[in-house]
Amino acid sequence: TNPLAELQLLEGAHTDVVRCLCRVGELLVSAGDDGRLAVYEAGRGTRLALLRGHTARVTALLALPDPPSSSSSSSSSS
Repeated sequence: TNPLAELQLLEGAHTDVVRCLCRVGELLVSAGDDGRLAVYEAGRGTRLALLRGHTARVTALLALPDPPSSSSSSSSSS
């Protein structure tokens, strides 16, 4: 068994590098250089939401398990 084998492919949400992936209960949240966060159903990989609002790349995600929620962070070049 190949431990690096593809288990699931999450496509179509990001237009640039994905920097982080976080599991929050039954959800997966991805974020990256395009400033977007994508929310997927973990079991099927179905995209549930595409969140736009960061004006810079998202460099971190924080998952808080109870109640399920997440937070993101971006950087700006001021």
